[in-house]
Amino acid sequence: MRVKINQGLLLPVVVTRSEPDHVNLLNALKRQDRPSIHSPAFRLVAQEPALSASERIELMSRASALIAISPAAARRSLQVFGTKQLSDCEIFAPGAASASAFAEQGLGVTVPEAYGTSEAILALPQLQNVRGMLIVIAAAPGGRSLLTETLESRGAEVIRVELYRRELLMPSADFLRFLNARSDCFQDFYSMITSAMTFEVLQARLPKPLADIWMTGRFVVSSDRLKAIVQSAGSDRVIVAASAADADMLRALSD
Repeated sequence: MRVKINQGLLLPVVVTRSEPDHVNLLNALKRQDRPSIHSPAFRLVAQEPALSASERIELMSRASALIAISPAAARRSLQVFGTKQLSDCEIFAPGAASASAFAEQGLGVTVPEAYGTSEAILALPQLQNVRGMLIVIAAAPGGRSLLTETLESRGAEVIRVELYRRELLMPSADFLRFLNARSDCFQDFYSMITSAMTFEVLQARLPKPLADIWMTGRFVVSSDRLKAIVQSAGSDRVIVAASAADADMLRALSD
């Protein structure tokens, strides 16, 4: 028999952002006096692109635009291509965290109002009439294929440059303890999800009894597409935040 606990405290939050992009979110939760648990689905590891130094220079000299799909992609783009080369093309990023790395170097960045999704980037006016343009996508292997497919269908030449990779992780010990503690006594909680890969990896790597407990909690997700994925996995309590930005994910907490 599971006993429901209600101590009048703010509900705990499971944060799934990878390091180091989890830091600001955990600090914001701490300022709210809200308990938090960190369990990323993967570790981000820098890798060198399959391009020589001269090929990188030649590529960026022809590029009309660069899309950095994440904060990690933004940081690696600056390291691999350099500020001078990037200053000659238009830069796009999915949200404020990704854009900030470029802005700190004095580079202009276009960010959609609805942060965090490929659909929002593709809806930008600057990416509608792209026939004949060369667009570089800074990314990791896997994920966001919609960007390449859609931009190519609009007539652009798209080159995807993989600047880092994801190494899958097991759920953290803190997360396992957290879920085990709820096997007898139920306390409601939130999980923040901003990518399908994160959700699918964590669900697959949790032991079945703990995965079932996880699905009883509330979920805050960053898009309608993610809501459908989480709901299809069995959750009926999914909140869609305005974007994947930390502030919007925090704003969606409603307890």
